[in-house]
Amino acid sequence: QCTLSYTDGTVLDTDTTLYGKWTVARGNLSVSKTVTGNAGDTSKAFNFTVTLGNTEINGVFGEMTFVGGVATFVLKHGESKTATGLPSGITYSVTEAEANRDGYTTVASKASGSIIKNDTVTVAFTNTKNSNISEGPDHPNVPSKPSTPTNSPETGDTLNLRLWTSVMGVSLAGLIISLVVVKKNSYRGKRMK
Repeated sequence: QCTLSYTDGTVLDTDTTLYGKWTVARGNLSVSKTVTGNAGDTSKAFNFTVTLGNTEINGVFGEMTFVGGVATFVLKHGESKTATGLPSGITYSVTEAEANRDGYTTVASKASGSIIKNDTVTVAFTNTKNSNISEGPDHPNVPSKPSTPTNSPETGDTLNLRLWTSVMGVSLAGLIISLVVVKKNSYRGKRMK
């Protein structure tokens, strides 16, 4: 049963039954993750969903398991997963959850397309997160401060010097007025006697 292949020129008789056998062309889909930036967490796991254009695809295909044409998995920095033996020509889309919500900027390459016969389509996700605070060279856990030229020693007092000068001026004016009033009253008191 189906042990002999038909080649052009094979002699057939009336008792011969021919069977057709078709093979589906296959291809692969690989998803990779890279985390960059001075605030990027390379130990964080990011959630991915691969959705195929055929909801009847079920089962394990390499490193991905599809249910109704959908596979979900997690990747960290430097990791990847590859689905092997997918029908070529089928469409796919790959999405990543929550990366942007966590302050990452995401760039994806080939996040949607079609599976290519006898080839591997590579979908690359790069998440970048930067912080404006840089660490000081002498104290890696303490943010560095931009240096500003100063002519006076730092006291840690960050209040405005003009405010204190104004308060002192108003107090001095009040003291002078008080002295003048007291002196005037004292002078009047002597004249009345």
